[in-house]
Amino acid sequence: MGSKGTHYNRDDYARSVIRIMKDHAYLTDIDRLLVTSWMSLVRLADLTNFISMVKVDLLDILHYIEISTKSGITYSNYMHLEELALYLINRESNRCKSFDDKYGECCLKTAVRLLGSICRHTTDPGLSDVPINFLDLVCLIDKACDHTDSKVRLTCQTFGQATLLCFHTKP
Repeated sequence: MGSKGTHYNRDDYARSVIRIMKDHAYLTDIDRLLVTSWMSLVRLADLTNFISMVKVDLLDILHYIEISTKSGITYSNYMHLEELALYLINRESNRCKSFDDKYGECCLKTAVRLLGSICRHTTDPGLSDVPINFLDLVCLIDKACDHTDSKVRLTCQTFGQATLLCFHTKP
């Protein structure tokens, strides 16, 4: 039994939380860990909206998606993942500078793991756009990596080959 006027609407709550975060986004410049704390309150459905309003590093976004999709992907999450992948592709396509070796390598490894997870969870051929969009994102990240260190270059090439195997070895 609930009191009158205390009706809980998850969508209204999510919008309110994101609005508060947007209004206080300047705090993320003071405390970088605040972004990851806030992200734990954001649903996958609201992530694109959140990252369009609050500055979030690519690696943090990739980790969030990886954790959110670990146990499986619902049909509605596929739609949100597609929107998110297209947003990230657009954002990374407009990147003016390359990643440094360590950050680029971490982003690439995480993106490839995420792509593998999405490939494993994608069984409907009608949803193949999602893994393809994430493959495009992996390619963009690879291009943005500053491969001056030959060890990092070899690691990136190895991960790129593993990514291609993902599409050829579906269970």
